[in-house]
Amino acid sequence: SNKKKKRRVLFSKSQTYELERRFRQQRYLSAPEREHLATLLRLTPTQVKIWFQNHRYKMKKARQERSAIVTANHRFESVQVPVLVKDGKPCVA
Repeated sequence: SNKKKKRRVLFSKSQTYELERRFRQQRYLSAPEREHLATLLRLTPTQVKIWFQNHRYKMKKARQERSAIVTANHRFESVQVPVLVKDGKPCVA
């Protein structure tokens, strides 16, 4: 086990901005698109690929969390209470 662990890459604000802007336009990039974007941002195509994979996962996770919150809120809001009726008029039990 002579392999060294690669250090975590920190993207600059301008790189992150451009990656996010491109992600909003297009969630998946072809290899040539990835190569081109990597060249523009001075990154490797692999770094761009991994960033897009991670960003898709984060978006999916955030969407699932929002959906779970909406579902939980909906459960509390949609409790139905039966109305008792006597002689065609609502009454209190």
